[in-house]
Amino acid sequence: MSDERLRRAGGESDRGWFRVAPDLVIEVDSPGRRPSIEQRRIQDYLDAGVTLLWVIHTATRSATAYNRDGTACLVRESEALDGEAVLPGFRLPLADLFLSD
Repeated sequence: MSDERLRRAGGESDRGWFRVAPDLVIEVDSPGRRPSIEQRRIQDYLDAGVTLLWVIHTATRSATAYNRDGTACLVRESEALDGEAVLPGFRLPLADLFLSD
């Protein structure tokens, strides 16, 4: 998390855990997970204050980037995930996640 967000949260840990949401969360979907459960998890992360959430969809070799403001963007395998304001200048070509041995 950014230093600024940590300072706003008080900068103190509670038994090793900070009571502030991370700036970036990366989730890999589970093929067996019901869509309603996945949507609830996404909403919980955003409600907690996560700035950027990437959900990697293994079945479709794609990802969805969710922002705290409620916007979302589908990222296809031929495109790249963008770190946006959380990781300025960071880009991860999605195809790199799906390289096979």
